[in-house]
Amino acid sequence: MNPHNYLKKIDWEKLIWKCQYCGVIGTIEELDKIECSYQYPPCRWCGQTPICASDCIGIRIALSDPRIYIAGNKDWEDLKEERMAN
Repeated sequence: MNPHNYLKKIDWEKLIWKCQYCGVIGTIEELDKIECSYQYPPCRWCGQTPICASDCIGIRIALSDPRIYIAGNKDWEDLKEERMAN
């Protein structure tokens, strides 16, 4: 199922939302039952859409960047010491 990924609240009292991609309006429960009609472009690395393949090289490239901290992957204090040493 293609979920609604970009919602904007349009009625604060009734909790009505609008999908910014396909324009469907409703409560979160209603939107969960309807597939988003927006067609995402395929990933340039793995070709999948809307969710990348588990072995997507683009995700590996992004997560291998030393400026990216993955929560729970390393102790933050150790990481901070490593960055200060460089």
